[in-house]
Amino acid sequence: MKYKTDEKGRLTLPKKVERWLFIICISFTLFVILYAYHYRYSVNKYGKITIGVVVDIHRGVKTNNTFDYEYIVNDKKFIGGANLSKMPYKIQIGDTLDIRYDSTCVNRSRPVDVNSSWW
Repeated sequence: MKYKTDEKGRLTLPKKVERWLFIICISFTLFVILYAYHYRYSVNKYGKITIGVVVDIHRGVKTNNTFDYEYIVNDKKFIGGANLSKMPYKIQIGDTLDIRYDSTCVNRSRPVDVNSSWW
């Protein structure tokens, strides 16, 4: 395959490849947005509330501080996670939380107290 370069010596893609790459990126972005919307919608529409326990806290870069929680439905244990910055209060391991889960797909869940219009 012969490579083409621009006037500064940088590699360039043929227009057809650029167009397909753009279409693939847009399609992937739309898929992610629609999946996130469906996830939140189903948790809210079919949601039931149970008690969960914080089992782990992951501290990293400011935006990546997350925590994991466990909850039990029909004698089966499930694990979920959320972003610490979305919680209105401080979270510690062993704390209990109200968890809203999707009754049609029990492994979909989120803490009830999450502060966010998107999630």
